[in-house]
Amino acid sequence: MSGLLPDPVPLDPPPGDPEALAGLVAGLTAAALGHAQLADQLAAAAAPGWCGADADAAAGQVRRVRELAGQASDALQRAVTRVAAHRERVEEARRQLAASRSAQDDDVAVAAARVRAVVDPAGLDLPIVTAALADLRAAEDARRRLHRALLGEVERDAAATAAELAECCAVAGGTGRRDDEARVVLHLAGELPGWGAAELTARGTAAAVALRERFDAAEQEAVARTVAPLAGEGAFAAALLTGLGREGFAELLRRLGDDALDRDGAVADLLAGALGAPVPAGAADEVADVRDARYVDAGSRLADADLIAVGMGVVLAAGRGNRRAGPPTATVESWGRQVLARERAQGLHRVVEQAQAFTSGRAPVDPLQQVAARLAAADDPGAAARLLGGVGTWSWLLERPWDDGGADLAALVARAADDPGPAGDDVARSGLTALGTGLGDDGDPEHWTVDPATAAAVTPALGEVVAAHAGVVAGAVHAAAGGGEEDRTLLRGLGHLTLDQAAAIRVGFALQDLLDRPDDAAAPLSEVRVTAGYLAVREYGERLGHALEGFTLQEAAERRSRPYALAQEAVSAVPVRTAYGIASSLTLDYLGMGLRLDGTWEQGPDDGRRLDTADAVRSVAGVDGLTAAERSRLAGAAFDATTEVLGHPTAPGSPQQHWVRPLVDAAVGALPPPIQAPATRFSDQLWEQIDAE
Repeated sequence: MSGLLPDPVPLDPPPGDPEALAGLVAGLTAAALGHAQLADQLAAAAAPGWCGADADAAAGQVRRVRELAGQASDALQRAVTRVAAHRERVEEARRQLAASRSAQDDDVAVAAARVRAVVDPAGLDLPIVTAALADLRAAEDARRRLHRALLGEVERDAAATAAELAECCAVAGGTGRRDDEARVVLHLAGELPGWGAAELTARGTAAAVALRERFDAAEQEAVARTVAPLAGEGAFAAALLTGLGREGFAELLRRLGDDALDRDGAVADLLAGALGAPVPAGAADEVADVRDARYVDAGSRLADADLIAVGMGVVLAAGRGNRRAGPPTATVESWGRQVLARERAQGLHRVVEQAQAFTSGRAPVDPLQQVAARLAAADDPGAAARLLGGVGTWSWLLERPWDDGGADLAALVARAADDPGPAGDDVARSGLTALGTGLGDDGDPEHWTVDPATAAAVTPALGEVVAAHAGVVAGAVHAAAGGGEEDRTLLRGLGHLTLDQAAAIRVGFALQDLLDRPDDAAAPLSEVRVTAGYLAVREYGERLGHALEGFTLQEAAERRSRPYALAQEAVSAVPVRTAYGIASSLTLDYLGMGLRLDGTWEQGPDDGRRLDTADAVRSVAGVDGLTAAERSRLAGAAFDATTEVLGHPTAPGSPQQHWVRPLVDAAVGALPPPIQAPATRFSDQLWEQIDAE
């Protein structure tokens, strides 16, 4: 019958050990008393007779320590009160639950006795059994509610206690979390600089040792997370970087590059923060020796050079968006030069592609893209201009692929436009020269290594640079208008630049502003030559766009025709004089013509704007100091001379499709051998004449 009784309601005690809480209260009380005594002792620690700046500084430190000790004592006393109250709440809940468990034992015993008193085992519905079970269930429901209420009260009080303890930690810069140590050190270092500098130095040195001696990635990440809040402090950063040394720093870069360390992890953030910290003057040279060393050997055959370069990109990416994190601008520029030299030495591949074989998971970070982004956001535009100041650099940057389509490169170029000096001139000159290198006299891009998508992305920004340094192109156009050919490649690049109408207009206005300056002794002649010559450059650009489109279509047609040519060779093995051979040949010929697999293509007409000498004459109508006849003669000559220097871009023509030729060729192929050869020669000459006409 006792099996009819329900299982007792669990009445587990609430979390929290009263004895442990009592020990915590005792410890907090002792700490509060100790801090109070320290504050009292420091209040009487003034040394009469001190004078001078050092005495004032020492007195200020003593006063601040006394204040902190007093504030800490007050906070600890608050903590004592709150923890003691929570301990009482836990003990009270435990007492009530103990009483409830005792009552539960009694109620269960009474209910069991009442059930056992029933004589008839089958009389389960007897009033005595029903009443006993109902009384026990009611008592258990009350105990369940009491247990739930007591645990809820203890839980709420624990949360309130934790919140107040976190507030008490604020006096030392803490937040009440387990990883507060570095935050507290950082806060106290600011409050007590005499102590803080030495403490930060010691922690930076210890972190460097740990990072160098621990080779497990998880352990290195744990070390970095522990000291992460200190990364931006100069004393810590200097000790960390000098403690790592060149070898240790390079090893961390390599491990970031090969994904041994998480590129989004704490080590990358730690290095970015330390590199951006304002290190003490006394440690600046040692830090620079580590930070600015050459880590990427352009000619090395080892993969480590590529991995270190990728690691540089990881560190730069970790500091992206935070102006206080990441290396100084000069270091970023140096890293960019190292990576550029490496990629140019390798030839066909970026370092990210070289490093791909040694990494797993995600594609490596492109360091040059990160360098471009960082320099684009730098305060000094000279760094961007200096990095871009070379035709070889520009040629590679325009040739290599960019994961973002060239957006960061365009931002870098736009930043260089703000440099008003010779470096900005070099950017304009080098960029245009690289853009025009490899273009044939007819616009054929056979030797042109520029990626068209990258050029399109960069052109608006390069237009800003050229407009800001219009003197570079003014001199080149002036020389070409007089027949000079030394700047032909630069002017072809300028012509390509004018494919962007906004850039063309911007440069045109900049040239006009330059020509309007009153300090040019040959102003009328210069204005006519430059104005008319620039119009010829724009005419070249209009024709170049159509020509480049045509050469692109031609290349695509040649690619399409290669498998078709193989199929024609296979069909040619079938004797044409047979019906099967004739049918196969005609089917293949007309299928290839219909699908444009025969090496032909279709290009629309060149409907771009047409500019000529008449437009050149009209463009200089407002030039003073010359007669109308002189302006007309000079403008026409300048336009024609510049046109001859630039060349005449012409789109290639597609071979003609002769829809009757397959029938003629089939008929010739079916002739008897004695007359087939002369008929074939006659047919070939006929089609050549038709094509020529």
